[in-house]
Amino acid sequence: MIRELKRGKTAGLDGLMAEHLVFSHPIVCVLLSLLFRFIVVNRFVPDDFGAGLVIPLLKSENLDSAVSDNYRAITISPCVSKVFEMCLMDCFQYWLVDELQFGFRKGRDCRDAIFTLQGVIKSINLQGSTATLCALDLPKAFDKMSHYGLH
Repeated sequence: MIRELKRGKTAGLDGLMAEHLVFSHPIVCVLLSLLFRFIVVNRFVPDDFGAGLVIPLLKSENLDSAVSDNYRAITISPCVSKVFEMCLMDCFQYWLVDELQFGFRKGRDCRDAIFTLQGVIKSINLQGSTATLCALDLPKAFDKMSHYGLH
């Protein structure tokens, strides 16, 4: 998993970059494995794993930098927590990712979701039933919500 980390990125709040782990002594893999097992067995994730440095980035160079909606936020997370997340995804991907999930999946976008929705509605209508659809668009909802409320 360590080799899959993206190199050349900014260090997190812990001061570690992917290169620190990639080029470290092999014993670091053993120590991280012990740490991750401890976390899973004890059901305790260190608070620092959730700490991140949020940086606003201008969406495009030709946008007005004085308008806050022209920015998107990125979070720089600790490398060790990224490796832990990658290990969890590797173990639990089968249960966590569904074919009908479109958000946050590589190669999936809004068009795929709309196409699937049209197929479902067409199928319902062909069976003589009526489909009722309600859509709610909350722009930047994830950015504005209380993340502590998710715990």
